[in-house]
Amino acid sequence: MEFLPALQNGVDDLKPSLFELLSEQQLASLLPPSLRYLLAISTHRYPRYLLPVLNSFDEAYALVMLLVERHFLRTYGGSFTENFYGMKRARVLRVKGGEIPRAQLGASDTVREAVKLGEGDIWKNLAVLVGLPWLKRKFDEGYDVHAAHANLLGPGYNRDRDGLRAGASIKERLMFYYKWFLRNIYPSVNAAYYFSLIVFNMAYLFDGSKYHSPFLWMIGTRIRRLGAADHAAIEIATAPRKVGPARPGEGGSIFSPRNLARSVQPRLLSSLKILLPTSIFALKFLEWWHASDFARQLSRKAAENIDLPPPVLPSLPPAPRRKEVESDEKQRPSTASSEKHQHVNPPISSTTLLPILTVPTPPSSTLCPICVTPITTPTASPTGFVYCYTCIHRWVQGDHERQIAFMEGAAGFKKGDDGDDEDEGWSKEEGSREGRWESGKGRDAVTGRRILGGTEGLRRVVVPPADHHPATDFVNDVTSQMEGFTQSQDIAEECIARDLEEDESEEEQDDESDSSSGSSTVRQFSMINSYRRPSYVNPGARGTAITSSSVPERNYLSSSWKKHSHLSKKERETVREEERSLLRDNNLLPPKHPRSGSAGPAGRVASKMSFSALRKVKSTPDEETAIGTPADERTALLGEEGDRDQPYGGLDTPKTINKKWREAVAAGKINTSWQREAKVLTRSSAPLILTFLLQYSLPVASIFTVGHIGKIELGAVSLASMTASITGYAVYQGLATSLDTLCAQAYGSGRPHLVGLQLQRMLYFLLLITIPISIIWAFGTQILSLIVPEQETARLAGLYLKVLIAGAPGYAAFESGKRYVQAQGIFSATMYILLFCAPLNAFLNWYMVWHLGWGFIGAPIAVSITENILPVLLFLYVRFIDGYQCWGGFDRRALKNWMPMIKLALPGLIMVLAEFLAFEILTLSSSWLGPTELAAQSVLGSITGITFQIPFPMSVAASTRIANLIGATLAVPAKMASKVAIVASVIVGIFNLLLLSLLREQIPRLFTPDPDVIRMVSALLPLCATFQVFDALAANCNGILRGLGRQEIGGYVALFSYYIVGIPISFGTGFGAGWGLWGLWSGPAIALGIVAAIEGVFIYRTSWEKAVEAAKLRNAAG
Repeated sequence: MEFLPALQNGVDDLKPSLFELLSEQQLASLLPPSLRYLLAISTHRYPRYLLPVLNSFDEAYALVMLLVERHFLRTYGGSFTENFYGMKRARVLRVKGGEIPRAQLGASDTVREAVKLGEGDIWKNLAVLVGLPWLKRKFDEGYDVHAAHANLLGPGYNRDRDGLRAGASIKERLMFYYKWFLRNIYPSVNAAYYFSLIVFNMAYLFDGSKYHSPFLWMIGTRIRRLGAADHAAIEIATAPRKVGPARPGEGGSIFSPRNLARSVQPRLLSSLKILLPTSIFALKFLEWWHASDFARQLSRKAAENIDLPPPVLPSLPPAPRRKEVESDEKQRPSTASSEKHQHVNPPISSTTLLPILTVPTPPSSTLCPICVTPITTPTASPTGFVYCYTCIHRWVQGDHERQIAFMEGAAGFKKGDDGDDEDEGWSKEEGSREGRWESGKGRDAVTGRRILGGTEGLRRVVVPPADHHPATDFVNDVTSQMEGFTQSQDIAEECIARDLEEDESEEEQDDESDSSSGSSTVRQFSMINSYRRPSYVNPGARGTAITSSSVPERNYLSSSWKKHSHLSKKERETVREEERSLLRDNNLLPPKHPRSGSAGPAGRVASKMSFSALRKVKSTPDEETAIGTPADERTALLGEEGDRDQPYGGLDTPKTINKKWREAVAAGKINTSWQREAKVLTRSSAPLILTFLLQYSLPVASIFTVGHIGKIELGAVSLASMTASITGYAVYQGLATSLDTLCAQAYGSGRPHLVGLQLQRMLYFLLLITIPISIIWAFGTQILSLIVPEQETARLAGLYLKVLIAGAPGYAAFESGKRYVQAQGIFSATMYILLFCAPLNAFLNWYMVWHLGWGFIGAPIAVSITENILPVLLFLYVRFIDGYQCWGGFDRRALKNWMPMIKLALPGLIMVLAEFLAFEILTLSSSWLGPTELAAQSVLGSITGITFQIPFPMSVAASTRIANLIGATLAVPAKMASKVAIVASVIVGIFNLLLLSLLREQIPRLFTPDPDVIRMVSALLPLCATFQVFDALAANCNGILRGLGRQEIGGYVALFSYYIVGIPISFGTGFGAGWGLWGLWSGPAIALGIVAAIEGVFIYRTSWEKAVEAAKLRNAAG
């Protein structure tokens, strides 16, 4: 109707309708309660941190909206919700006698500049947008608390309790006047507020006013639709600001907080206009979807209240009908007890909608309806009945002994053999305590009372297991798919046996420290049984197939490994400390450091900020008792006598730990929390991330340095690095993986000098392999000229490869030496050496390329020098620090018995080559697109390779953790560890995504100053950023599969995704469709999504209990 007067004066297209304004106000009013609701839900989970925020929600929300609304008013000219509806706020130009007609302002650009909000107008609008709603919410809240009940009761309300006493303080006087205002004045003010809104809305509807709110009229602001000039101005205002290069006087560093805030903060605030309203709509939809079924339950038919018959379950005999039961009871002697159907396996608790088992309530409210004893730790149900905490908790879970007895067909509520009812507080004349099956839909879990709007009977019932063993198929599947791996162990053992037969030294070398540690004997459920070392195989830029473990899987080794002598004393102590820590977290051991109440303020603050302050695993009172004792709240916390003044109460001896751990695992008492698993994952992956980043930095340093010479040189060094990786480095790494098995088994054979013998064999073998590799690199120019169309690029790449020949023997020696020290459990040696060599390599690249002016040739010289320094430093570490005990000197036996080593090395070579080829082939393909594309490809490959060095080490740590937990038969902690790994991978992927997206224009400048390359990389980085989450997820899913022993699944999926799907898509779109680099990178992006999806579904559907059962069978089989 507001358009009716405009029929004579012309339609104002930029004037929003009243219904648009009301919709915007409705959205704005939905934000506070929706956010408060989400915060309240989160507060139930983390009350310690979020409860203060929830109590001060209005102030926190006002502060946040002050920042958000100020940004939107300055950037978009309107509030957050107004911009969502395509509206803005315009200043009213008032003069004497009224308002300047908009027609006199000229063009749309001039109109916009004339009515644009100034700084003073912005603060006025903020007062209306933020200050006024906050004040209104505070008054409404105060009225509900202090005045609503008084106005409701009227004269009957006792006002003396809120009266002003004599000698009242200033605070009490202010509160008195505040309450008086709320009771007597605020209702009228509130009515006038809503009445004025209605008046202005009606006037705006009939075009009698330009303002739909009295407050906008007071500040001289009106609401308008966004026009073409507004959209153009917004596009310019929201365009990313150019950040100057990191040179003196030109804007400072691109990573400075000032420059990052220019591009990051506006993007984050602007993204709220889509994210937050969408979240609100989703929340309202979920609220509707999960609405209460109150009305539906009120309209139930009478037939729905008929009790359902007992469910027919496996191993549960069908229950007779009621009449037959009564006749049987009359004929049956009173002394005869009902038959008990015993089963070998205990029932399993599972969630279902089957009927529930209900029992009658006792006559006294002081008795628990389940155990009919005085209530301990009262806990109320939705129906108002109060139970013991342990009773109702176990009843709802479905594992109460009375439910189990009823399921087995026994007299579940009669403890005596004579059939007499022995429940306290329940007499025989009060009736039978025998339970009955009822429909669980909308009923209480114990009493069967109907609950309107309840949980629809989603309870846990006891389901007896099937006759066949659930893990049999799983074990057969794993065994059949791991035949090749088991065969490799036989080969390794054969090789060790030959060396032992030829060993001239028959001296017994007993490891007294190991035997004294208590770890030499295999303990049931021990984590030592399943301990697995992390893998330090460098995946290059990408790991796409199966990643080898540093030590073979214990589950598939022969009985010679049962004493776990391949583990060092430090590793055994680490495993024992993990067991001790888990027992402590589950309240099965006292704390390590007894707490005293005399700690000072500094000590209390430090304890709260430490990792030990993380939330421990939640346990019920019956789980806080010692293992092996009945589940009773009156049981002592410790199962044995202990001195609380000693660490762990004096109960941390190996014998006590072994006993408690065995009993805890057998009873299913070992649990973990996401905080603990996150701490373990962070602690385990941090050194791995550092090591992988340092090792990957060796070739990347040359790309950084040479890239600033020119794009031809940048493409050449990338092409040369790719060729060296495929033809040389991957070969060394793949062949050296055989030492992961040979050296570890040699170390466990009791003859540590055999580890040095295996090292010598591998050194000689790799030096022989270096000869054909050197020939290929020497003729690199001729070979690459046949493949690469750009001859200058091929010439420079061939020159780079010729210089690298000098460093090939050093790299081969370092790869072999790494396995030598890792077989002894010395993992820090590699990290320390790389901590020194990685910065040295970067310095040598700069010094030779730029300082000495050698140019392109300086980069391979620096790399060759670094590769020769690596084995020298490793030798010095072994000789003077740790690891020399396994070196028995040079031996002529190293020149024979090579065939087992070669048989183990070839599968590792194929695996590593498959990993390198998937992404390195993109570099070779991009050379056919041109020198600019090749240079851009080298930059993109380096960037994605660097980002991959974070999730891949995390997957290695997660794989090790899950494998150890599965081997220790801890299914629930292993599942929790996998969840933490997946969430961590998503967080890392989002971090990489934001980093590449927000800095897409700055990152290429670190590699090259060429504007064409920078422009192409900046255009492709959003595509690379898109698949970062999939990349991280795929890496961690692979790690979880390795921990489950299903690494072949990851290998098959990766090979299919990359070589069957990804590479054909890359070539088809890159060359066939003419997409160039966009097409080449689209294939890996799609392949990573497929890998993450397939492996994620497989992990989601994995039965962790079956995996544990399979591990038990493998451990039992030796």
